[in-house]
Amino acid sequence: RERTIRSRRQNPSQKFGDGRYRCLNKEQEDFLLSIFKLLPEYGFTITADVAFKLSNEYFKSIGLSFKPGRKWLMSFVSRHKTEIKWRKQQKLEQIRAKEFTQERRKSWFAL
Repeated sequence: RERTIRSRRQNPSQKFGDGRYRCLNKEQEDFLLSIFKLLPEYGFTITADVAFKLSNEYFKSIGLSFKPGRKWLMSFVSRHKTEIKWRKQQKLEQIRAKEFTQERRKSWFAL
């Protein structure tokens, strides 16, 4: 510990690592990101459950035994928060779900 402090004082311009090791390389992470970007085009919202399922399947398909958890997802979201619109899951109130009919939805968009 003392050695680390001394070396940092002696060489203040020394560069340090990028932090924790990432389980996906740049290309793999970009591919997973592109999958998440496609979801809204097909009518899906990106929630934590959807992200976990897709990530888990992708990790299995490339042969990684790592199972993505909440911490991994939070760091992935923070790295790509400007590129994807992330949604927090919310339960719909029963009355709102019952009253939101197909006719009402169509009337909103009929001009």
